[in-house]
Amino acid sequence: MLPGALAAAVILEATFQILPAFVLLSRQNPVLQTLSAPAVLLVWLYVMANVIVLGAEINWHRRRARLGGTAGAGGAGSDDKPLPAPGSPTAGRRTRG
Repeated sequence: MLPGALAAAVILEATFQILPAFVLLSRQNPVLQTLSAPAVLLVWLYVMANVIVLGAEINWHRRRARLGGTAGAGGAGSDDKPLPAPGSPTAGRRTRG
């Protein structure tokens, strides 16, 4: 199992548990219930997108560490070779040397 997917699932489930707290708060104030629903939806979608990206980054860092590369961006003077694209013919092969 991918650790990034597991981390993203746990964090997303935590955000699902926070949503009922907002619903209880908004029932006490009808103006809050009416005007804030679209804003809360957009913020929640933004949080979900960032959590999914965080999970992808965790998987990316683990893959780089497993293949022996560094997790850095690899600027000038770096002898770090880029990883092949997932669909390329050399994606599953390791090169020598």
